[in-house]
Amino acid sequence: MTYLPEFFFKKLIGQHFHFTAFGQDWILSRWREGNPPTYSEFAKFWQEEYLRREKSEANPKKEWAYLNFIRQFHKEYPDASKQDITKEWERKRKEKFKQAKSILDRILLKS
Repeated sequence: MTYLPEFFFKKLIGQHFHFTAFGQDWILSRWREGNPPTYSEFAKFWQEEYLRREKSEANPKKEWAYLNFIRQFHKEYPDASKQDITKEWERKRKEKFKQAKSILDRILLKS
């Protein structure tokens, strides 16, 4: 089921339209600047960004650490199974946790 804004943008942009993180981030940044976009401005931005990303894929946002990890791991080990990826992700998470804890412990000892 398509809801009204999506239906509207599909008519304005084309059936390839879908709400994306890059589109939502752009709208939010415009609102934060006190300059909310018009539907037309959003449609223009979205279509230009969509075409740009067809030519060169954008990296996932830093907040999407797991997606970044999967992408990089899959480049290095294209035949890895989902189980292999999950196991390595958990290992890396534990390693990063130990590093962060060590840093925090040193900071707390200094205070």
